[in-house]
Amino acid sequence: MRTPLPVGTHLTLSAIGTQQQITVQIQELIGTGASCLVYTAVCRDGEQNKFYLRLKEFCPENLHLIRQQDGSLLAADEEAFQRQMQSFIQGYQKQMQFRQFPESCNSISNVQGVFAGNGTRYIAMNCQNSIPLEQQELSLYDTFRVLRAVAQQQDNLHQHGYLYLDLKPANVLLYPETPELVMLFDFDSAIEKSRLSDAVISCTAKWAAPEVLQQNRRKIGVASDVYTLGGLLLYLLFRRAPEVKDRRNRAVWDAEFPDSVLAGTSPEIRRMVTELLRKTLSANPEKRYVSCAELLAQIEPFLDSFRQPKPYLQTKLPLGNNYFEIVNNT
Repeated sequence: MRTPLPVGTHLTLSAIGTQQQITVQIQELIGTGASCLVYTAVCRDGEQNKFYLRLKEFCPENLHLIRQQDGSLLAADEEAFQRQMQSFIQGYQKQMQFRQFPESCNSISNVQGVFAGNGTRYIAMNCQNSIPLEQQELSLYDTFRVLRAVAQQQDNLHQHGYLYLDLKPANVLLYPETPELVMLFDFDSAIEKSRLSDAVISCTAKWAAPEVLQQNRRKIGVASDVYTLGGLLLYLLFRRAPEVKDRRNRAVWDAEFPDSVLAGTSPEIRRMVTELLRKTLSANPEKRYVSCAELLAQIEPFLDSFRQPKPYLQTKLPLGNNYFEIVNNT
């Protein structure tokens, strides 16, 4: 169990490779990842102007870490701690690289640097006007606009030779102006497809594809990211993570439809949703969409069905009479 920094904590952090120092105050814990805790913090520049930032603290959940009274972290296995810290810093470098892709500049959170302090490392990111996906209620139409925006960014990473492997609701931020654009962060688990044989593969267990959890490198690929898109869709519809039952060949979600944003939708839309979930969440990677581009090709007609809704017949069974008429035959 990780212990976050208390609200109000003041930190003096040193930029790696320079003499620059910044002083920040923790405002709130806003997210957790396999390797980090994410805070909103307030910082002041040399002229005492105040501004906000996101602060990712390297604090892996799979190591026994002790939060000492001064806020610093003490690792029982220092060698493993340092090894994983290098992956954390490499995630920062990949995030900088991904922001150079023209199609991704506005969908990858902007990082300001890596800082040392408290016996660990921190990544500072701009605190942009965004909303955590987990705090947003979306219509069915906007649900699929968000799914399309995330799938486009996943596809873009694939086109540049990378797998994301750690897509989950906590890693998606929405712009308040439109669901057509999303912001992704936390790229510690992203790896080059060409380096699958020797790369360290990490993930968040309840959101990862089965082959990623099993470290089955022969099966890990683009379809593994397609699975996480199915997990994202499942969360947007039913507010839960995928389970074993969702991976079956003939899985159905009819019982959950009435209590979701699918309530009252046409049978055609429900069939489309069922097909999308089956072809993303299948336990067998070969039965999923082969690429994000193929998934996107299925999402577009779905969105069109909202722009031009078709009439459909809705079955209304007559209510039974709950009274009897007494007839006197005498």
